[in-house]
Amino acid sequence: MQTVPIVAFAVLLVLALSHIEQASGQNTGGDDPRPEAAGRRVAAGIVATVDGTSITSQELEKELLRRPLEIPPTIGPRSLEEERAKHRKRVLEDLIFQKLQLARCDKLEIKVSEAELNAALQDHLAALNEDGANIGSLEEFFRMVEDQTTESEAEARERFRQELRVYRLYRDHVYRLEFIAPRQLRAYYDAHRDEFSEETTYTLRRIYIPNSNPDLGRILEQLKNDMAAGVEFTELVQRYYDGPRRDEGGLIVLTDTQLRDYQEPVPRVVRALEPGSTSEIVADEFGVIVFHLIDRKVGEPQSFEEAQEHINQLILDERREAQRKRFAEELRAKAEIKYYEEEPSAARSD
Repeated sequence: MQTVPIVAFAVLLVLALSHIEQASGQNTGGDDPRPEAAGRRVAAGIVATVDGTSITSQELEKELLRRPLEIPPTIGPRSLEEERAKHRKRVLEDLIFQKLQLARCDKLEIKVSEAELNAALQDHLAALNEDGANIGSLEEFFRMVEDQTTESEAEARERFRQELRVYRLYRDHVYRLEFIAPRQLRAYYDAHRDEFSEETTYTLRRIYIPNSNPDLGRILEQLKNDMAAGVEFTELVQRYYDGPRRDEGGLIVLTDTQLRDYQEPVPRVVRALEPGSTSEIVADEFGVIVFHLIDRKVGEPQSFEEAQEHINQLILDERREAQRKRFAEELRAKAEIKYYEEEPSAARSD
């Protein structure tokens, strides 16, 4: 099951921004330089300030809980500590950049009303349920969020509101309308011809059990026993799945693009399946999931006419990425950023 971003388009934007290389040469002046002043901020639980606005250790820890580090099973203890430190620094940098974006939203008076937020939340809940999440209401969704991250409904709603404000900032003030000439599309296709084919599709059956199920432990134990005993997957669906496709035996068809929307290790697990085989039980933030692959159809090569719309989007994405980077450099160049947990150079290193 997918990680649950409330406002899908806004979170996709924010996730993309989190991979932007942070600009160098930022201005860190304008704060009290005395060691005792920095010490007081550390003691107060402040890890950084952005133009005088504090980021607390509580904020950082809550964000780390919401964005857990994916740990490879073969990693050693020393490497694990290094990866945790790097992840902590990356999340802190993302929080700093989010503060800068929201400050620009304030300057431009970008707002999201309660009605607009509720409409976006309902749209996203419908999309999640279409993917088989089986979440009955926003109240149930927020309970799941709080169970996983300790983030209250009020906190989660405010965070999602800010993400939607940032989405509107980029849509209305950063991105420029771009016309891509047909000759540019053709040139891109000729240079990347081997990359264009119809998408591979996976016809699957799926069982999903949310973490909010109070009997999750007992159900998992029974499911493991039935899988080991060779019970037919369609029968397993009837016993353990209560989602919208239960009557269809948990049937779902996913393209490669849709599969990439899922949290790892789901894409890796599905791609490794052979027709007729069943996956291990896979956990994500909000539940456990099992897949049974019925068929895989590998995509055929696409003509230029078939690939044209995709190419247009690829070029547009490249141009928008360049616009995002320029905007990020502008924001950070004008900002006064102070670190109290780590040195700025360490916080940007990988």
